[in-house]
Order: sequence, then C-alpha cells, then structure tokens
Amino acid sequence: MSKQHVLIVEDEPDIADLIRFHCEREGMSAETIGAGKPAVDAIRKSPPDLVILDLMLPDVGGIEICRRLKQWPETREIPVVMVTAKGEESDIVTGLEIGADDYVIKPFSPRVLMARVRAVLRRRAELQQIPVDNRLERLDGRLVIDPDRPVITVDGEAADLTWVPVKTLESDHRAVILQHLLGLSEDDRYLRFGHAPSDEQIRRYVEGMDFARDEVFGVFDRQLRLGALAHLAFPRPGPCPAAEYGVSVAPRWRGQGFGTRLFAHAMLLARNRGTAVLLVHALAENQPMLRIARAAGASVQRHGPDAEARISLPQADLASRWEVWVESAAGSLDYRIKQQVRHFAPRRAPDPGAG
Repeated sequence: MSKQHVLIVEDEPDIADLIRFHCEREGMSAETIGAGKPAVDAIRKSPPDLVILDLMLPDVGGIEICRRLKQWPETREIPVVMVTAKGEESDIVTGLEIGADDYVIKPFSPRVLMARVRAVLRRRAELQQIPVDNRLERLDGRLVIDPDRPVITVDGEAADLTWVPVKTLESDHRAVILQHLLGLSEDDRYLRFGHAPSDEQIRRYVEGMDFARDEVFGVFDRQLRLGALAHLAFPRPGPCPAAEYGVSVAPRWRGQGFGTRLFAHAMLLARNRGTAVLLVHALAENQPMLRIARAAGASVQRHGPDAEARISLPQADLASRWEVWVESAAGSLDYRIKQQVRHFAPRRAPDPGAG
C-alpha cells in the first residue's frame, strides 16, 4: 500500500520542516514548497492526497490558491487544511466557504495539526468507499426511514407527523436571518457554531452567505418571525459528494419537531444535488441535534468535545425531486398567505381600560 502524500505550502522553512517531520513520523510522504505559484503547478502536475496551505505566501495568497484548487475538476476533491495566524478570522471563514476542509491557527500544536490531517484523510477515504445504492436507514430495528419514500415508521406503524411548511430563503432574507441569529443566547450560539460569536461576527457570517451555492431554509410563524433556520453548505455549486448541515431553533419553538422537519428537508435537498453524505459537525453536548441525526440513521463519532454525525444518502430519483418541488411551492405559498394575513389583519384598538 503506497504512502499518502502531503504537500506543505509554507514559506517559513522552520515551520515547513516541522510539519514535514511530523507527517513523515505518521507514515506519510511529504513535500514542501515555499510559494504559491510553484505549489499550484506541482499540484496540477501530480495531485497529492492532502494540501497543508499557509494563507500568507509571498506571491499568491492561500485563499486564492484554495479557490483555484476547488474550481478545477482535477484538483477540487483534494482536501485542504489551512494554516493561518491569529486575528485572520475573516480569512478562515472565507477559506472554509470556498471549500477548505479544516484549519489550524499559528502557533499550533503539531499533535493537533496531525490529528486534523488524519481526520480529513479519514473522511476522504470513507467518502470514496460509500456505496450509492438505495437502502433503508434503521435505528435499533424500531425506527425505519425509507429515503425513497417520505415515510417514517416506528415499530412497523406509519408515524403520524404534523407537516410543517419550509420556506427557501434567499439574499433578500438576510435581515430576518440576522434577527434570528442575533436573538440566540450565548449558550445557543455556542451550540450552533461551536463557539460563541459576537454580534459583529454573526453579521459577517450572514453577509457572507452564498445563496446561489448553498441551501438556506427555515420556518416562519404567523408574524413572519423566523423561528427555525437551517443552512446546508456545499463546497461548490452543482453536484457535491458531501454537504454540511447546521441548524438553530429559537427557544420558544423547541420541542415541536422543527429540528426534525428541517433535517428531513435537508436530506432531500442534498440528495437532489447528487450528495452522497450529509455531515453534521456538532459539540458532543448538543444532544438534541445528535438525537435527530441518529434517528435519521446517521452514525455518530466523538472526538473529545466534538462529534461528527454522517448519513449516507441514496441517489436522487423522480420521487425525491417531486417532493422537494412540492415542499418548496407549499412553503412559498404559506409564506405569501402569512404576508397577506399580516397586511390585512385589523389593528387592535387601544384598550380604554388600560392604565
């Protein structure tokens, strides 16, 4: 079995040599290049199994290199782990949005870097082995989900689930998305993002949403308040082998099945984009999200305080495409009706007995 080959793109020789030493210690072969342009040429000539990419390079920046790699068909599947200095949060967000698989911040622990490299390579290997045939997803033999039919059975009986209209969100919904996320408590932000972002960081996150590439959707109440929000992120437009899912539900909306409803919708959307695996990266303490994923058939692995749930999806078919079309049309109709009701609803007259 040949060794996995890692290309290290780093202009500081000491750091490059340190990373190469630890890669070779892990049984990988490693090569270092100190500038962006020769690195791109080397990658296209002989694609490595993984690229460790510094963002601050003397010629071509790491963000631009990552963007190019994810655009070219022959290189877009190569995993990229970014290495960046503290204070470059916007670069981290941009890099992850254009397809980088992970990042570490300088100064970093070599053990942490190698752990992330191994995790990325493991996910890539698992993804390449995922079968694309349709199959049932089961949990303890009691709950069964047939991905080809919108049916969930529990103990052999069809579950009676209340259908909830889901609205596809677009760029003109940024304000209501921002309002929803800013309304989350510090603890809820921590569970949603893996850290507790400031209001300004949330604003930048919303401004950076790519509605043409990703799927963003949610559930509104009668006052057109967004109570549940989901973001299905893809590394690029068009068909993708994997997608990552994130969700937030306002406190007063919890316990009503909205999280389960949005996850089911995300599975359909991902199937229709040609996605084989749906991933959920969550904190291990985010038990509601992990329970939803497990109930849908996902396998869950824990890595210290973090957890990763993954569910294999069948190929899209006429039924899945039709169901998404119907759900999208129903969600849009429900939203327009609520708009009309809100517009024409009579305003309450002041209570003459009020203080």
